[in-house]
Amino acid sequence: ARGRAARDPAGVSAPVWAAARLPAEPAAAAAAAAKADLDELNAGSRAERLAALEAAVEALLAAIAAVDVDLGKTLVRAPFAGRVSDRLVDEGEVLAPGAPLLELREEAPASSDGTSAAGGLEVRVGVLPRLAATLREGQSLPIRYRGHRASAEVVAVRSDRSVRTRTVSVLLRALVTEAGGATAAAPRLRDGELVEVEFEHRVETAGFWLPHAALTEGARGLWRCFVLEPDPTGGTFRVVGRTVEVVHFDEERAYVRGALEDSDLVVSGGTHRLVPGISARIAAESAR
Repeated sequence: ARGRAARDPAGVSAPVWAAARLPAEPAAAAAAAAKADLDELNAGSRAERLAALEAAVEALLAAIAAVDVDLGKTLVRAPFAGRVSDRLVDEGEVLAPGAPLLELREEAPASSDGTSAAGGLEVRVGVLPRLAATLREGQSLPIRYRGHRASAEVVAVRSDRSVRTRTVSVLLRALVTEAGGATAAAPRLRDGELVEVEFEHRVETAGFWLPHAALTEGARGLWRCFVLEPDPTGGTFRVVGRTVEVVHFDEERAYVRGALEDSDLVVSGGTHRLVPGISARIAAESAR
């Protein structure tokens, strides 16, 4: 009709009709999507989608395994119980394969019978090949350190010889100390400490026991001692040097052989004040 606004078939104006339809369109789209999901659930998931989901799960598991491997490589396990004494690298450094990271000092374990242990460390000593051939694993040997006596057990005897010293390396495990024939507490054996190992070796040869003070250095690296020979002119003696070979040393004496006789009078001390050829008198005679 002339002079009236255009109306839609429902009898309302176009703006009102558009405003009424605007909220209904998203709801219709959501309903269509829900219906599509319902149809997919009723029909079941497609094989392609299931395969894609399984592949995604496997990729995640592989990524987790790779992270576990990386974490395992960042963990350094010590081969024995101990304490870190020195760190050789700083954080963030790039290292070559096999480069040392830390310096570890072994903890001293207690002995099985509850007594104090000498340290539980391994003692490395170089011995002559003929002595190394007589040693067996588990054999006990006496050792001495810082004035204390102890025993050690042979752990291993290497099969090669040192190129520098031409000796055979023997590894010993330090045990408890011995004092007066009974087991006693020992001071802790520190890493890098000097240890003396005693080997019993019988040598059958003629010779003489002399105190350390009776020996002095001779020519060409040899040893010598001073002997008193009677002076034909009177009741004095003449000092004469005799070259000797040292066969064995212990804490107080040396076993020597050379140009000595049972009847010789050997000067037992003060050799730094003597020179061959001077006259001397006997103040006190010690045991020969």
